[in-house]
Amino acid sequence: MNLKYLETFIEVMSLGSTKGAADALGISQSGVSRQINQLEKELGVTLFDRYKNKLIPRIEAFAFLDTSKSIKKHANKMESIASDIKSGIYVEKSIKIAIPYTLARNILPELVSKIQEINNKIQIEIITGTYDQIEDFILNDEADFGFIKGDMNRRFNYHKLLKSKSVLICKKNSEFSKYKEITGVMLKKIPLILLGKNSESRQRLEAFFHLNKIKPNVRVEVHSISLACDLVEKGHGLAISSNALLTNISDLGLNVVPIIGLEDDIFGLVSFKEKKLSDSVNRSIQVLFEILISSKNSNYLDILDINHKEGELL
Repeated sequence: MNLKYLETFIEVMSLGSTKGAADALGISQSGVSRQINQLEKELGVTLFDRYKNKLIPRIEAFAFLDTSKSIKKHANKMESIASDIKSGIYVEKSIKIAIPYTLARNILPELVSKIQEINNKIQIEIITGTYDQIEDFILNDEADFGFIKGDMNRRFNYHKLLKSKSVLICKKNSEFSKYKEITGVMLKKIPLILLGKNSESRQRLEAFFHLNKIKPNVRVEVHSISLACDLVEKGHGLAISSNALLTNISDLGLNVVPIIGLEDDIFGLVSFKEKKLSDSVNRSIQVLFEILISSKNSNYLDILDINHKEGELL
């Protein structure tokens, strides 16, 4: 199959017209039409209806779109590898790790150092995003493994690592710092900085508020734990988070206090079931886990499995 035909098909579907595709590809509209005709001929399937010189996508076109994009992405990857080989800069071993931004910012230097101590010829790529984005990175082969909350996708191998309590983040000199635990009632009228407005964790938090008959005083909505901590440090309110995602907050003059009645969060590492990972990736998983454990407040964190073994996650 001619990859140019697939590229043309993708552009037509993305831009909605032969003119848009022609401009993007630098060819004529008639050239776009010819390539679409050739693709349909090779597939033996009609992808578009023709109406007044326009291509109207049929349901068959949408059925082929995701696969076409995947083929094009892998073809581009092959071209990139070939170019690196010819240029003499090809790296035989690489590790692609997907983790939340806050963790990446706090543990990245140590993670890179320890992996390179094991093998200084390994190329490391750190990809950050939300949990949903991390799952997509793995499914699209953009990451070898990722750190996520929960276990929802049956296409993953999942290795539970940490069970973490929900905690209130406050200043060390705050009146809340003197308590060993926080109840729901104590949060009434307290200005709050909350995370992940549409997340599963947020839904559980909203249920907790409802159970305790609290109308939360939400001052700021954020999608970054590091930003939430910065806002707490500046005096804009108190934040609620899973303790597993908090590292080095004492440097900001902050403290955490566990909240009674909120479910614990389960965190783990995931990989795509259909992908066999290398020894280097397996070792990197162990290194990441060791760093996570060493950086946490163990009072509010349960270690579910400290001995990752090859084959258990992967």
